[in-house]
Amino acid sequence: MPQSYDLKAHHKNFFLDHTAPNGLIEVHGYDILLYKDIFEDIDLKFYSGSSGARMTFICQPGFIPGNLVLGFQGQDSLNVDVNGTLRLYRNGRWLEFRQAQAYQVDSLGGVVPLNWNAEYQTSGGQGTVSFQFDNYDPHLPVLLQIGPEPMVDVNAPDALCWGTYFGGDDGERIYASTTDSDGNYYVVGYSLSAFVTFPQTVGIQLVSSGEAVFLTKFSPDHELLWTVYWGGAGDHTVGWGVVAKSAQEVYVTGYSVDNSLFNWPQSGAYNDQLASGGQRKAIVGKFDGSGNCLWSTYFGDGREAAYGIALDGLDRLLIVGETDGTGLPIQPMSGATSWSYTGGTRDGFIALFGSDDELLWCTPYGSDEDDAATDVRASGTGFVVAGWSEGEVTTVDGGAFAYDQSTNAGGTDAFLLAFNQNAVCTWATPFGGGGEDLPGTNSLTIAPNGDILLVGGTTSTDMPIAPGSGWYDPSNSGQAGFILRFAVSSRQLVWGTYISGTGENVLECVTTDAFGNIYVAGYTEDATLPLAELNGVYFQDALVSDYQGPVQEGLDAMLMVFTPSHVLVHSSYLGGGSGIFGENICTLTWRNALIYAGGHTSKHTDQFSFFPLYNPGAPAWFDDLYFYPSTRDGFLVALCTDLFTGVADHGSFETSDQLMVLETDHRRFTVLGWDPSSRSLTVFDPSGKIVHRMAISAPQRSATLNLAHLSPGIYLLRTEGHRRVWRESCCAKH
Repeated sequence: MPQSYDLKAHHKNFFLDHTAPNGLIEVHGYDILLYKDIFEDIDLKFYSGSSGARMTFICQPGFIPGNLVLGFQGQDSLNVDVNGTLRLYRNGRWLEFRQAQAYQVDSLGGVVPLNWNAEYQTSGGQGTVSFQFDNYDPHLPVLLQIGPEPMVDVNAPDALCWGTYFGGDDGERIYASTTDSDGNYYVVGYSLSAFVTFPQTVGIQLVSSGEAVFLTKFSPDHELLWTVYWGGAGDHTVGWGVVAKSAQEVYVTGYSVDNSLFNWPQSGAYNDQLASGGQRKAIVGKFDGSGNCLWSTYFGDGREAAYGIALDGLDRLLIVGETDGTGLPIQPMSGATSWSYTGGTRDGFIALFGSDDELLWCTPYGSDEDDAATDVRASGTGFVVAGWSEGEVTTVDGGAFAYDQSTNAGGTDAFLLAFNQNAVCTWATPFGGGGEDLPGTNSLTIAPNGDILLVGGTTSTDMPIAPGSGWYDPSNSGQAGFILRFAVSSRQLVWGTYISGTGENVLECVTTDAFGNIYVAGYTEDATLPLAELNGVYFQDALVSDYQGPVQEGLDAMLMVFTPSHVLVHSSYLGGGSGIFGENICTLTWRNALIYAGGHTSKHTDQFSFFPLYNPGAPAWFDDLYFYPSTRDGFLVALCTDLFTGVADHGSFETSDQLMVLETDHRRFTVLGWDPSSRSLTVFDPSGKIVHRMAISAPQRSATLNLAHLSPGIYLLRTEGHRRVWRESCCAKH
């Protein structure tokens, strides 16, 4: 039996079929496990650190280390490579033991490094391995440490507050994220890794999870608090969405092909614990602030999958997805809009739950071809659903100025549906051109002013886009990202643009901050992506190609930031080399001046990789080890955006646009976003006194202010022109 030391703060909860009926909760790991006298005069110690698990053989004084022999069985081959690494090959994968490091410990506990390494010696390629030694003091213990090198210090890239791999010994994908009212951060996705390696914990592989949903909670300081595994006995249970009603009620949705989902009915809620067949079934789960399961249910028993989740203005749960119409629990609601299943192999569906998680309303929506609802977002007045269709969906006129497209323009079109709080559809339209137009993974957000923003990817060259204000790209050269903005009241398309260049661009996600700044992200292989560098914000100015043998594949994540008036203020690649599949940002969440990005990567850290890792220090979780050759690892980064200072719109006579104020250095500000007719920029203190004024010469579009002479506080900035057109912004600093 091992002796354990230094209990880890975070824990894991298991809600899987073999942990029924109550689950297995509060499972903690340890930083150290010691197997005393595992062999005569030899102790074996495991250490779990941020750079991976290490094992150390502690040979007591008098023992001859050369007599230590390790035996391996079950491998297809075993050898030592030119770097001294012991390599075992099994079922198409390598298990590697780096060359052991040797040192001694004196009688006072001091470490005495040995100026040589313990080299592995194999016995004719068989399953036994011994060590080759030089001189050492036989009166002192000899320690042989096997595992990753000690973690090197990682310098923080500009304005990167946190950057870490997040996964185990096999593939992971992060699909969604959210925050709660206490500022905690949650990510959800799926993992193929052994439970004991996700995130890295000491020990050996005891059980493989297949594909299980993971839900992980971080504190506002990025401390890992817990991880929940949720699923059944088989493979392919995937988490696609997460939303927090409070710090004590976190909902997850997705799908499973397994018929043994962990069963946890909730009194008064919709409960369906029966499943059959081998097709996808939508799933819904709810967990408390410690990761305990409060509710777990299937939703449908035909071919269903749930992709989007939200809470409406009354804190009622919404989920959307796809159905083949055979097992969906269709539920009409008085006054609400409902449709019938219309054919094809699948339609979209929308479901609304009550305050006790009871099912209030559920309807399919689609055409006689294939369709799916992929995302949902809500505000205080209603909710919006995005999806895609290959056919002719039902349309609802959104009003005199609304964008209304009566038919599918060709291929696959995106669609938008708007509902009021009574689930009455007030607008329904497809949107697209003659190619393939698909919303991203987290394609929707509602801006602070209520406008609807939708992003995705398109091969169409004839999408009905609109210049609007600010930045605009009118053409698609192949596979482009797209951004659409619809006005809250009129549903008019007020801004629609491609993100296009010399390679593929796809936007997966969009969010806004409290000021209305717009963040979009996804992946790109475009070496001519429009870049914009903002001083002090993380910036990568080049696409880094990924090499794998003869294959060169350039695919990096990308992030773009626009002001509320669509001025492109920052645009950057995010990724590096030495992988196979590149990076993809699938989810963005803004919280307290941090923009959290989550996704997956096939990178591992080496001297050629530019993947932005940064350890901000305790208590933040940090993992700089990529488990090669896992196909993909998750990643999380937090970009500092507190430089975006103030963009509040205080009213305009002839324009609704506003100034953008960015602090680029200590009390030095860049101001941009005014009308070309502006002739001066004035700064007022709270009493209305002018404290700074400067002239603006056309076509100047930005200005730099040095306000070091001013006391910290709140100031009003105003631009004025010969027609008395002005724009204003308040700028508050600590």
